[in-house]
Amino acid sequence: MSKLRIRRQISNTTFICVYVPTETDTNKKKEDFYEKLIRKCEKISKYDTLTILRDLNAETLIRPVAVYASETWTITKKEEEELRIFERKIIRQILGPISTEENEYRPRMNFEIRDQMKGENIVNYIKSQQIKQLSHVIRKDKTKTIRIVTEWKPTENRKRGKPKIRWIDDVVEDLKMLEIKN
Repeated sequence: MSKLRIRRQISNTTFICVYVPTETDTNKKKEDFYEKLIRKCEKISKYDTLTILRDLNAETLIRPVAVYASETWTITKKEEEELRIFERKIIRQILGPISTEENEYRPRMNFEIRDQMKGENIVNYIKSQQIKQLSHVIRKDKTKTIRIVTEWKPTENRKRGKPKIRWIDDVVEDLKMLEIKN
């Protein structure tokens, strides 16, 4: 089981990703699974939104749920790292352990997971979605609300809990790193 808690201004969301036992599994395995799940759920704050994910497929199930509305996020370095860790945990569970030469099993290491994912990760996906959203915003007329809000520059310090930089500044910084102009 993997757990990710995303802290936001209004509410927190906790995702628990699980392998659900199949009908062919033993009753002991099923009971252990449900006991673990109940213990995990009891540890979660009653104010959190809880989402339990099953039948894991990282590309089609985990990623869309974990990054819902991510094109509007401003992500800190800490949040980027938390998302990468979460994704590696999920992929590690999906792929399962590796058999060594001594017929022992060990969990996959981070570099093995990166090789399996061929350089793609959840943070890169979010950044690509943000760039896509930026192209939609730029095409809008200057009188549209989304364009006005995006181009607005705050005149005073941000309140506690608010992002230190604007969304547009974050996306432009990503574009500069990719050496994309205009």
